[in-house]
Amino acid sequence: GNGRGPADLAAAAATRTRLRALSDTRIARPMDTDLLVLSDAGGPQVDWLQFAILAALFVAPAAWWWYIIVPTRRREIAASKKRGEIKEYLEDLSEAPKGERKAEKWMYDRYLREAKLADGPRPEGLPEAVLAFEDGLQEALPGGGFWSFDNPVFVYLIALAGLTTFLLASNGFKLTM
Repeated sequence: GNGRGPADLAAAAATRTRLRALSDTRIARPMDTDLLVLSDAGGPQVDWLQFAILAALFVAPAAWWWYIIVPTRRREIAASKKRGEIKEYLEDLSEAPKGERKAEKWMYDRYLREAKLADGPRPEGLPEAVLAFEDGLQEALPGGGFWSFDNPVFVYLIALAGLTTFLLASNGFKLTM
């Protein structure tokens, strides 16, 4: 024949099978066991250095944002409200005729009143509920004004908590994948 023995034919068949398994996505591939290190007890072993590096990649930027960026930006905004672009914007907004820029006046009512640029009764509706909620948070939690609805990060966290609660409730509070 062709000069090939049973061992050569078996090796060629195994190679064809491996090549097909690698190229055909319909064939499930076995897990690569070299990536998983098992301890003597048989459970997965945690590489603490990798875990610390991964945690630092998340914690360091969050800490920088929380302790450096947010307080600095808050001070800049407070200064701008007193004698800067925000003060000019609030003055322009307060000088607008009564029927114009209603949404902006409603949104910034709190800041217009703090700057003594608004007079008359407060607009009815959501501002009272928002102020009551914010005041309760300001008293109960530390943060120097962080816990207010003018902070987009706080609004995002509230929305994320609401979405998470909704998803958990709709799944019957089962944490399955």
